[in-house]
Amino acid sequence: MLVGCGPDPVSPLRVLGLQIANARATTAEGRDANVRSIAACLREHSGYEVYLLPELATVGYSDAVMGGSEETAEDAMQGPSAKVLGEVARKLNAFVVYGFPRRDKADTRSPTISQNVLGPDGSVVATYDKLHLCSIGDCSEKCFFRSGDHLTVFTAQRGFCVGVLICYDVRFSDVWAALARDCRVDLVLHPSAFARDRAFSQWLPFVATRACENQIYVLSLSFGDPSFGGSIAIGPGLQDVEHVRRLGCEQSGLPLLVDRSVLEEVRRDCPFGGDRRSDYSQMVKNLQGKGKEEGLRVCRVMQIYKYNFCSGTGE
Repeated sequence: MLVGCGPDPVSPLRVLGLQIANARATTAEGRDANVRSIAACLREHSGYEVYLLPELATVGYSDAVMGGSEETAEDAMQGPSAKVLGEVARKLNAFVVYGFPRRDKADTRSPTISQNVLGPDGSVVATYDKLHLCSIGDCSEKCFFRSGDHLTVFTAQRGFCVGVLICYDVRFSDVWAALARDCRVDLVLHPSAFARDRAFSQWLPFVATRACENQIYVLSLSFGDPSFGGSIAIGPGLQDVEHVRRLGCEQSGLPLLVDRSVLEEVRRDCPFGGDRRSDYSQMVKNLQGKGKEEGLRVCRVMQIYKYNFCSGTGE
C-alpha cells in the first residue's frame, strides 16, 4: 500500500539566537576573553544549524567600546575571532554568524560594524558590513565607523536562503524588500544592539512589519543586559504578529524554526508580493512633469487632506 506520494517535505531550518551578556571590551585582550565566552556558550547549545550572535558581539556596545575599535577591530578572514569561532562552527557542523568591528589588513580607513558568516566547515562564507550607521538616541556610530557598500546572502542547509542586516537597517524598508524580492530570502538574521532609549519601543513594530510585508522569518537579536534585551523571533504570516516571541533582559537563547511549508502557504494565500509595482519612481516623474500649477495643486491637496486613524475619517 502506498503511504504517500509527492516529494518529501523539507525539514525546518533550526536556528538559535544567543542573547549573550558579554563584557564591554576596549582592548584586544578584553575582546579575546569575550570570544572565548561566546565559544563556550555555543558549545553548550549544540543541535542547531544556524547560530546568531548580536551586533558587535565580540566587544559589546557603548561609546567607550566604539572609541576603542581602533584596537579591537580585526580582519574578517584572518582575525583571531574568526579562527576561534570557526573551529567551534566546524565542530557544531553549523553556521555561526557573529558581530565584530572590522578592519582588514592594509585597510587604513575607519572600521565597519560587521557580521561574519562562518560555514559548517569553519571557513568565512561571507561578511556583511552595516549599511546604515545610527547616530540617534544613545547611538553615535558615525563618529567611529564607516558604512558598508554591499548586501550579504548565504544558502544554509537544504537550500534555505538567509540574508543579514544589522540593527538600524530595520528602518529602511527598501533594503529588506530588495532581499525578499530580488534575493528571495526565507529568513533575515537581524543582529542588533537596541538600547532602551526613546527609540526602543519602535523596534518590535519595525521587525513585525518587515516580516509581514516581505513574508519572511526574522530573528532580531540583542544583548542580555538591563540596557538592552528584548530579542525577537517572528514568522512570515499575519497571525505571527500576534504570536511574536520575545526575551527579557537575561542571557538566554531564542530558537526559531524556519518552515518551508509555512513560507509557501503564506505566500500562496496572501500573494501581495506580486502586487508590488515597479513604476512608482516613474509616477513621481510624471507628477513633476505635469506643470507647475497642477503640481502645486496636487501637493496642496496632499497637505490639506489629513486622515484620522482613530476615527477612520478624513478631514
